[in-house]
Amino acid sequence: MPIRSRTLYNVQGLFVVPFSGNSKKPYLDNYKILRPIINLQNIDYSIRQPSINLISFGNKKSVFRGSSAPPEVTFQFTYLSDGLTNERRLDFNAYTFSDSPNVSMQNNAFTDLDASTFKDKKDFYLIVNKSEEDIYKKNSVLNDEFYYPSGINNIIDEKSINYGLLHFQNAYLSRYNFSLSPTSIGVVSQEYSAENITFYSSGSGINYTQLNLKSGTTEIQPDKIIVPRSVSGLSGKSFLFSKDAIVSFSKNINSGILFETDMITSLNFGLEFEREQSASINYRLPISRNLKYPIRGNFNVSFNVTGEFTGSFFDTLSQNIDYNILVNFNSNLGNNYKTQFLFSGCRFNNINYNNNIKDNFKNATLNFDFEQDFGNNFRGLFWSGNSEWGTDQGNVEGSEQGVTYQLLGTESGIDHDLYWVNTYILD
Repeated sequence: MPIRSRTLYNVQGLFVVPFSGNSKKPYLDNYKILRPIINLQNIDYSIRQPSINLISFGNKKSVFRGSSAPPEVTFQFTYLSDGLTNERRLDFNAYTFSDSPNVSMQNNAFTDLDASTFKDKKDFYLIVNKSEEDIYKKNSVLNDEFYYPSGINNIIDEKSINYGLLHFQNAYLSRYNFSLSPTSIGVVSQEYSAENITFYSSGSGINYTQLNLKSGTTEIQPDKIIVPRSVSGLSGKSFLFSKDAIVSFSKNINSGILFETDMITSLNFGLEFEREQSASINYRLPISRNLKYPIRGNFNVSFNVTGEFTGSFFDTLSQNIDYNILVNFNSNLGNNYKTQFLFSGCRFNNINYNNNIKDNFKNATLNFDFEQDFGNNFRGLFWSGNSEWGTDQGNVEGSEQGVTYQLLGTESGIDHDLYWVNTYILD
């Protein structure tokens, strides 16, 4: 009888481990609670072994064939953009409504990635449910018991014993891309390089491990990994639809082209995080993978031309004109916080026109370059957006638990009773 074996998307999930010293809720002493990357679309990974062949006079074959460096692990994943939930979870300095002070568009994206090892070096876990059941079955309610766990049983996915885990250790971001096309949802792609990959046959009771850079071996740490239950009752869904995107331009001087985008057909931007490895002959692995400067970004927008540009192309090309580009997803979000991207200090690169006999409009594509400035917090990508959150309703006598309560007033269908909302921020 033939054996039928396949791995479907519903049995897989990608999680990131909280950074050392990170006590954002939910938190439990002596455990590292994994955080899911939501709306995952795909994940690809590869392993390459650098090798060397040595030859010498008097030989027709190699005198030595072997590895010249530790294996190189690269992986990339994409997900549907839901506000800035994943960006906040990955500690990319994404502003959301829970931040204080409440000043939107003040967060320079990826700040401190070059200064904090805890933010730059991450551990990812690809989880596969061997029983072919859904990873995210929404088998828990988001409440105080989950948000402030007193023990492992309050939060752990009891089925994680049947999960296989693929651990990507010491992963460093190398590329971030966002793309939006007609009648679509924004998609984010991220690429990482990692220093090791380990497989565990069970997701229950395993210890967190760290790499010893000198010996190249893994060292078991006292903290244990927790695969949390998937929770229901979450709010804050804010998918970024193309129909809601509004792009506007401004510039620092009066001369030059002032671009207008009436009918957007596509939009994408990306940043490259090039690395410089510091090596030592006494270490099996690189001592550090520091970022190279400047960190460069690129912004492209295509649109149907319904009007004429004002200004001179030659002024734009001959002068140091800085453009600010604001992408605003101006949808009816209800209580959700709208997502905005601000690209400060952009330089015009080129414009391409396409005018097909079958098209009703002439199409133009604008291309800009920018630099991500961590030093002065003045140039580059700034962002604000919604993040996944949950609420628990109760009466005035409910437990405080150190969480901010907001007075809602009279609930529909309940006469003159005051209710409060206990807001849980899932970072």
